[in-house]
Amino acid sequence: MDPAADAVPERVHYVGPGFAPPQERADETGDTRRVLISLSTTPHSAQPELVRSLLEAAEGIDAEFHFIGGVVQDEELPGNVSASGYRPIEELLPESSVLVTLGGHGTFVRGLAFGVPMLVIPFEQDAFNNARRAADLGAGRHLRLDASVPALREELQRLLTDDSYRLAAKDVAGRLRREYRPEAAARIIAELVP
Repeated sequence: MDPAADAVPERVHYVGPGFAPPQERADETGDTRRVLISLSTTPHSAQPELVRSLLEAAEGIDAEFHFIGGVVQDEELPGNVSASGYRPIEELLPESSVLVTLGGHGTFVRGLAFGVPMLVIPFEQDAFNNARRAADLGAGRHLRLDASVPALREELQRLLTDDSYRLAAKDVAGRLRREYRPEAAARIIAELVP
């Protein structure tokens, strides 16, 4: 995920993500486009308004939308939207065309590892850097937390229809798979322990 550098300090070693990346995913063959929305399992004050805006943005988009994490409470759902409580994101990413996330590290890296283009709506901490990185990599777009419904709808449509994001996300996933070397991490740690 780091920007490319000609050199890194001698004590810096890249060994891939902290989980085994999935195998290369097949290109989507079905006609159904799916948007997975994961807005954190930790409630926050801006979440209800963002959920309402995303529900409204989903209307009129030719795709299935699925919210996970129990963030949809009493809202009436459009016909193309479903919601569930917590589910491991790894179960749903293989069938997803786009991931909407607040940009937290765990969800962000998993989206990249599965090669899913993403819309990052950063809320705090490292999410702002992750949002910029998704755009820099060509694997996603980002919007402010208070983005309008038309802006959300436009970005979702772009990610669903512009193949350049899917291809860039697939490229990043391949790099993460090639970089994953847990044996190197174990060796480096062992060398540090007296």
